Amino acid sequence: MKIKATDIPKTIQIFQKYGKQVVRYAKANLAQRKKKGVLYNSLNYEVSFDKGEVGVGIYVNSPADEYWAYVESGVEGSSKKQKNVGKNREIFDLPAFKFKGQNIKEGVIEKWIKRKGIRGRVNKNWKSAGNRGGQYISNKSLSFLIGRAIATRGIKWTGFLSQPIITQNQNITNDLLEAFGEDIINKLDFELKVN
Repeated sequence: MKIKATDIPKTIQIFQKYGKQVVRYAKANLAQRKKKGVLYNSLNYEVSFDKGEVGVGIYVNSPADEYWAYVESGVEGSSKKQKNVGKNREIFDLPAFKFKGQNIKEGVIEKWIKRKGIRGRVNKNWKSAGNRGGQYISNKSLSFLIGRAIATRGIKWTGFLSQPIITQNQNITNDLLEAFGEDIINKLDFELKVN
């Protein structure tokens, strides 16, 4: 008996529900952390059926495919260890990420500052020559300060994608067995009636 995608509609429906739930919860995790930008909008899923095998793929589309792993897994700072950095990284076969230097590559943060329209101001409590407070600081100085803070402190682990996958893997088993069983019974019943 050869199985086609049309023979297992309930099984495919369970995989579609799985993909939809993983993406929905991953987006909810990002929204909870106020990260509703490019990464949030790049998450997607696809159910495939090839050579009798059905599966679901969770995708992170470009340009977020370049940095999603850092947000998922977190990055250990050069002088401070973040809690849970690297947790669940084996799900995606990710390496352990760590900042080696005391600052991020020059220009990276500056581009981000300009794109976001962020301006830095001098605090009245800072001790510097002629400081009256309230003056703007240059984008280069602001990017240096932000880059240094990120590199030394690291990036917190979010688990935005691994947590929904783990949860949905636990939830899918019974539903999948039930749906596949119904599909096979319906297929056998149909073939017996035809023959």
